[in-house]
Amino acid sequence: MKLRSQIVPPPIAATDVVSKEYGDTNYSGGAGTDTTAIHDDTAGEINAVALKAAPVAADVILIEDSADSFNKKKATLTDLLGGSSGPIAAAQGDYVTALLGTDYTTALVLPQRVPFDTIGSQRGDLSVDLVTNIGRVTGLKAGRTYHLYGSVVTSTTASYFQYRWYDLTEGEYVGNDALSISNNRTSTVSDTPGATHLFTPVTDTEVELRIHTTSDVNYDINGDNFTQIIVHEIGAVQADVVGGLEFMDIIEVTSVVQDVDFGASGDGAFLRALDGDVDESYFIEAYIPDAGLATSYSLQPNGISANQRGAFVYAGTTGPIDGVSTTLQFGSNAVGRESHSTVEFQAKSGKNRALQANCVDSDGSTIYNFEFAALWSDTSTVINSLRIHGGVASSIPIGSRFVLWRRTTANLRADSAAVYERMAAETVDPGALATTERTVGHSIYGGSIVGISARVENAVTAGSITINVKADGVTKLTAVLDTTNSTSKVERLAIGLAKFAADENISVEFVPTAYDNAGSLASAVTVQVHLTNSGLITQNDRVVARTVLGANATTISLVGLNGDLDAEYEVVGRLKMNTLAAFNISWLPNGLTADMSIKSYADAAVNNSAVGVFLNVGAVTNALEFEFRARFFAGRGVTKRGLECTGNAVYNLSTLFTFQAAGYLINDTDNITSLDFVSSVASGFLAGSWVEVRRVKA
Repeated sequence: MKLRSQIVPPPIAATDVVSKEYGDTNYSGGAGTDTTAIHDDTAGEINAVALKAAPVAADVILIEDSADSFNKKKATLTDLLGGSSGPIAAAQGDYVTALLGTDYTTALVLPQRVPFDTIGSQRGDLSVDLVTNIGRVTGLKAGRTYHLYGSVVTSTTASYFQYRWYDLTEGEYVGNDALSISNNRTSTVSDTPGATHLFTPVTDTEVELRIHTTSDVNYDINGDNFTQIIVHEIGAVQADVVGGLEFMDIIEVTSVVQDVDFGASGDGAFLRALDGDVDESYFIEAYIPDAGLATSYSLQPNGISANQRGAFVYAGTTGPIDGVSTTLQFGSNAVGRESHSTVEFQAKSGKNRALQANCVDSDGSTIYNFEFAALWSDTSTVINSLRIHGGVASSIPIGSRFVLWRRTTANLRADSAAVYERMAAETVDPGALATTERTVGHSIYGGSIVGISARVENAVTAGSITINVKADGVTKLTAVLDTTNSTSKVERLAIGLAKFAADENISVEFVPTAYDNAGSLASAVTVQVHLTNSGLITQNDRVVARTVLGANATTISLVGLNGDLDAEYEVVGRLKMNTLAAFNISWLPNGLTADMSIKSYADAAVNNSAVGVFLNVGAVTNALEFEFRARFFAGRGVTKRGLECTGNAVYNLSTLFTFQAAGYLINDTDNITSLDFVSSVASGFLAGSWVEVRRVKA
């Protein structure tokens, strides 16, 4: 039995059955029976019951419980769908299809909304207006991701239409420009089959398919169901991402300032709104180059600096030093130094808000490692912005970079909300030299280009076709179709490397150079451009699976990295040591033993190393093992690539100590492709030791 045709049969136990009757238990059907009962041998009774158009999670159905002698019980749709919440239609994905059943022969008024007159199928909030704004798609919800597809056919000879999706709220075209050409029209370009777009609105909105260019406004739109649209929600199933990090915003400082702000009215690239009660806690990564002065850096929720106090300890040239502050301090700097900080801030009201931070401060030779803890005693203010505050004027220099994530225990949508696609097409003649360029739309928000996929209809046998993706005329990413990549080519970039600002024109340039193919035919070249904006779900994922030693070893090697693409790594491990003598462990990116500068603090001892040593341990009398977690800034583009590491160790079966290490790889020329962990004692790592590498998504 189904509640309605669109709902998949629920995962009831195999021995459960739906009740034979709902009402009177007299099954005879003879005199004295309840004529309104539902029977197991009469057709059409359930179909005659009133339909609920959009079932919700709290709705109930009747079952017979196989674990309780088949006694009747009720179950909610939440239970049957495995605990997901919200409207059932949203959990399954809304959709609507619409058709133009008869030719549209009225003279077009450009831009002309395509007047779809028939809904083919529909579920959830999505629908098509058939009365007022005929053909308009309604019910698109903020934060959900939809795939829009539409095709328009002309029924007039020697005619063409250009058409595209239009967002009514933002007032701009979205997705690729499509072209429909009648089969007897002479043209130097080919059809672009359908307008398509992956669309994540930031507010509830409506869209429509519009014809914006035609060879004659008196040409007809073909009916007979050839002109159609399909709009469906993708990635709608919700998933718990408990404790995961979700990217919020990034600030890259281009002029010297004292303060920068995250929030809807702040300085971020995406201007994401903050709500401390919803977001629960924030994680910030801060890089501050040499400002030419000595100062401290603090966090100011909503720009507030009152009712705050903190403490810190750091390992410097003379050993551990401590101090106190009256701010939510997270960093420090001095003349000739630069600093890397990681900050965790509990933002939810109703309690004191706590801050914890680690800061590595160095001039490249001497390293200072700070640990900060602070408290904001305001328990009622709801946080809607976060200010990064320098202790003195002009203390945040050009080149500073701040990245904000939120950490929440709420359900996060597991869709591709921040990744979308634009398409372009061109026809290239053999031997053509002319460069052409296709606009694929203006950006609503800032973001970055992360990929390009180019494909040519007829394989390249000579020459090449270069594809450049541009933002406001500046090339951001290039793919080349040639005799090596003769039919397709894909290029990718890490998020943030090929950036564009809001309202920039995104375009695709086609540059043929003596191109030819086996038949010397004109060939269609299609290009998909992949872009990102805000909203990425950014749980770290494994780049190198857990490497477990099957036998004792001196070195653990982790390969398969690409620092240029991944930018930052998190490395976690548990190492068991095969020695009672004093030993050390080195961290060697690409096996390098030079250009390293690391300061470590373990068991009340401070150690400096120029050869990658991040842990020194004295002699012990019994077994030792330790766990660690490290973050390594692997991407090129900074003079010193930073390392932060914390962990704890147990030796003599009972003694516990903690250690911290911080440092730099002073090398900006090599792409990081491997990491080695090396024991100073031969076969010093016991079998069962393990390490894994995770990509830090940004």
